[in-house]
Amino acid sequence: MGRDDGRAYCQGLNDGSFATDLAVIEDCEVMNSLWNFIVHKLNKRMNYWIGATDKDSEGTWQWLTGTHVQGDVPFWFPEQPDGSNMENCLTIAENGYFADGACNQEYGVICQAPVMTTFRNLE
Repeated sequence: MGRDDGRAYCQGLNDGSFATDLAVIEDCEVMNSLWNFIVHKLNKRMNYWIGATDKDSEGTWQWLTGTHVQGDVPFWFPEQPDGSNMENCLTIAENGYFADGACNQEYGVICQAPVMTTFRNLE
């Protein structure tokens, strides 16, 4: 699915009690854990949409949260982003690095939901 359809899919997972959206990955540990899960548990090496674009300002990548996307290795594949105004949406590419992509490309999606913690009295 294209990026906008992917985002709508993620947002549609919301059951009203919490917000869901495309994933925001601002941390190397999270990125490594996610990629290891994709490769070793899902066995699905392919491109996935995640929650950042440079649509508002070419070359300035922002997460859906409004924070700046880290612009160096280990996140981005060498020589990425490279698509100028033709590739304005962020993917985790099949090699495990960030890459820019044309927003209408058909890729998978990685959705994010808040972690829910429940406590109960065991007495």
